[in-house]
Amino acid sequence: MRSGGWWAEAVEWSGLDPDSMPPLNTAGTIYGRVSDTLPGLERLAGAALTTAGHDHLCGSVGVGVTHAGQVMDSCGTAEALVRAVPVGVYPDLAAGHPLGVEAGWHVIPGHYALLGGLSLGLNLLPVLEALRVESRDGRTPLDQGALTIAEAHAPTDAVLHESVRSLRDQLNLDQWLLAHRDESPEQLWYRVMQTAVTSSHDLLEGLEKLGGALSQVVASGGWSKNPLLRLLKARVFPPLTYPLVDEAGIRGAGLLAGIAAGVFGGVSDFPDPPSDHVGETMSSTPAVHP
Repeated sequence: MRSGGWWAEAVEWSGLDPDSMPPLNTAGTIYGRVSDTLPGLERLAGAALTTAGHDHLCGSVGVGVTHAGQVMDSCGTAEALVRAVPVGVYPDLAAGHPLGVEAGWHVIPGHYALLGGLSLGLNLLPVLEALRVESRDGRTPLDQGALTIAEAHAPTDAVLHESVRSLRDQLNLDQWLLAHRDESPEQLWYRVMQTAVTSSHDLLEGLEKLGGALSQVVASGGWSKNPLLRLLKARVFPPLTYPLVDEAGIRGAGLLAGIAAGVFGGVSDFPDPPSDHVGETMSSTPAVHP
């Protein structure tokens, strides 16, 4: 990977001719332009052609995470934490394995991407289904009651050690609900969300060990709109920003295409997205009722 070339062993295994492989370029490199002879594509004639990259990496650019002091926290069906580090700062590409962090080339030239992944929505939705509660746009009817419980607990309370991952298994979920049958749905929801935040915070600490101190976390994705998740993360994360971007991956790919088209000279020219700098709990957010 360090060479920035094709994986020689994989090319050999595939039976392909190494000399026939196209050159590898960084995201935003122009490969050519749309021909003016393609029927139906007349409006695109002359448009620059380029490639972007992995959706989470493009998404991190789309939400304005372009320097080493930042991390994108994508809170969706899965949770992905992405950080860009200059190549010379991160010499050991295997150092992240014990911490659950993988390294690869970023769409930002001259940078590696440190990427860690967790299950988030995949773990939360089965719990809500078992409690017969619906979620909409990252919010649930349990949030207001769970916020009251969270606000009654000091941020320094011991973190939970229950495994949210195990709750995906129906048998384990049934057993867990039985073990906590005396607790209200709001208490169970607080418990599950606190554990999810503990897991992501552990991963964030791994990213700090590998790439140095962090100054900002930019959170996006459907679950990032949840007021309980926001409160719990604000207690243990670096300063949190919530970009007002609907499709981060598309915006990131579009910005990289702007380099190919000559609109931007490089990543440093990209405009920051509009965002909320959140330190509050959003406890005034209306509850969602099924």
